[in-house]
Amino acid sequence: LGTVADLTGREWAYETKWDGYRAIAEVTGGRATFRSRNGIDVTASYPELQEAGAVLGEHSAVLDGEIVALDKDGRSSFGRLQNHADKSAGGAAHYMVFDILHLDGRSLLRTPYAERRALLDSLGLAGEHVHVPVTFGTDQELALRTSRDLKLEGVIAKTTDGVYQPGARARTWIKIKNLLTQEVIVAGWTPGEGRRAGTIGSLLLAVNGPDGLVYA
Repeated sequence: LGTVADLTGREWAYETKWDGYRAIAEVTGGRATFRSRNGIDVTASYPELQEAGAVLGEHSAVLDGEIVALDKDGRSSFGRLQNHADKSAGGAAHYMVFDILHLDGRSLLRTPYAERRALLDSLGLAGEHVHVPVTFGTDQELALRTSRDLKLEGVIAKTTDGVYQPGARARTWIKIKNLLTQEVIVAGWTPGEGRRAGTIGSLLLAVNGPDGLVYA
């Protein structure tokens, strides 16, 4: 996590920040296996994402991306993803692919990001549930403005010459979040129930209005 002030000294490319579950996909022989950041196999939870095997065709690959659920406006919704098992509430899952780590047995971990991204784009991975979202290239102003206008969570800035660093939170990828802040007054609280019994259930917040405090 960082700010625009951190994006200095190198060339940066910009991608949409998706709000979902990060997952590595291993695809071979038309079959895909999805693992979380902790290495947990989540394949069975998202059967629709087996489409990854079909869109890759005869290729085998290791992909990095985000499992998301989309709202009616095409924005990723973490709440909908949490309700994924309830198809009427959460809808289908989608896999937004943003990196490729291995292709047909060749490691790409030490290949610069710009080259990895160009290779990923060249594969033409486009399905109903598996997508390679377009990037904003190196246009920072366009990336930030579009992200705000579309009410997205933010953008990910990546150094164009950066290599892939497994298991590390490297400063070659920086998350820039769109934040709206508001100063509020804590006017009271309600007691918790159930799991929150004996603690605070919720805070009652207010802001200053023309005639005094207004419940927020």
